[in-house]
Amino acid sequence: MTAPNDKIGFTRSDGNDEKFAEAMEYCSRFDRALAEMGEGVADPERQSVVLTAAAMYAGIIFSRMLFFDLARQGDTARAAKMVGINFRNGIKIGLMHANRAAQKQGYGGNA
Repeated sequence: MTAPNDKIGFTRSDGNDEKFAEAMEYCSRFDRALAEMGEGVADPERQSVVLTAAAMYAGIIFSRMLFFDLARQGDTARAAKMVGINFRNGIKIGLMHANRAAQKQGYGGNA
């Protein structure tokens, strides 16, 4: 655990290092949890709610870091910037995975 007031290293997850692999494992767990919610979660309206919840959850996690003195209020802007960068990287990764799955099934991709 990080000592109080040590600088937290917010990570860009766009490579093939250990942190990226760990982040992708969490993404797989989130996918499984959403799948357990049933087919309705694939509905575009529900997907919008899922996106909102994911952003809120990132903020909840950060607030816990603040509460336990693992991050400082001044880290908020940097954390928000990294969330945005990782969101864009997630889009690239998701499209790559979707296109790969579509090609295996004989379908073309649209990305």
